[in-house]
Amino acid sequence: MQKTTAIKLIKEYLPYLKRTGQIIVICPQKKGYLSDSTHRTFYNRNDIAKIIEDLGLKITQKQSFPFPEKVGDFFKYNEYVVVGEKI
Repeated sequence: MQKTTAIKLIKEYLPYLKRTGQIIVICPQKKGYLSDSTHRTFYNRNDIAKIIEDLGLKITQKQSFPFPEKVGDFFKYNEYVVVGEKI
């Protein structure tokens, strides 16, 4: 998914977010991204955070789950989790 498409998709749902609501974006890390041919664009946690911030939300959390980010190079179920809050 291109950045403009990702922004459009999230923007579509923002009106339904409560005044202090949060969005949670979860994306696969390197090994998970490479394991699925339907994945079109790789986003790391900073890319995801930038999209969220561009939509006027405040980043409250950026993490690697369930293991540290380096594990995502060989464990396909490691994910980036970024939380944004409406301000």
